[in-house]
Amino acid sequence: MKNIILVGLEGTNKFEIGKDLASKLQMKFIDSNEVIERKSGLSILELIKTKGIEHFHSLEDNIIREISSSSNTVIVTGGGSLLRRKNVKILKRNGTLISLITSKINLKIDKSRETKSYLHNQWNTLFDSAKSILNLKTPGFPAADYLIDISDLSVEEVIEKIIEKIGRDNFV
Repeated sequence: MKNIILVGLEGTNKFEIGKDLASKLQMKFIDSNEVIERKSGLSILELIKTKGIEHFHSLEDNIIREISSSSNTVIVTGGGSLLRRKNVKILKRNGTLISLITSKINLKIDKSRETKSYLHNQWNTLFDSAKSILNLKTPGFPAADYLIDISDLSVEEVIEKIIEKIGRDNFV
């Protein structure tokens, strides 16, 4: 079975959605950021601060190449990874790409103050550059096979939309 690849900005709840989707469809689950953190021994923020964004992107590209060869897997990756066309090609070769978008950011309570500040700044920068929410293009939008607006939806509702988009007969 082909992979299902979920992308979206931080705060779109893609980890929880991906994990629950994988469980429901009896598929494996991989989060590219978890793999990067495990292999580097650093959090994403620490990695970027200490090694730089180019080093992070290099690791991310290698991890995507590595995990995209799996099958029957829900893969969650950051939307920024799709800004590099080679990653889009690699992921789509064996998977269906779904971009999760939202007009709201969902920050977990357990996020550190530093992470919250970083994410709010990132989010505000994104909105400041957009003319309106209707023409906002989040990373992954042009490359996605499907675009799902998750605003005001529960995790279960998002999962149902994903299954509906891809085709229920393929999974359940």
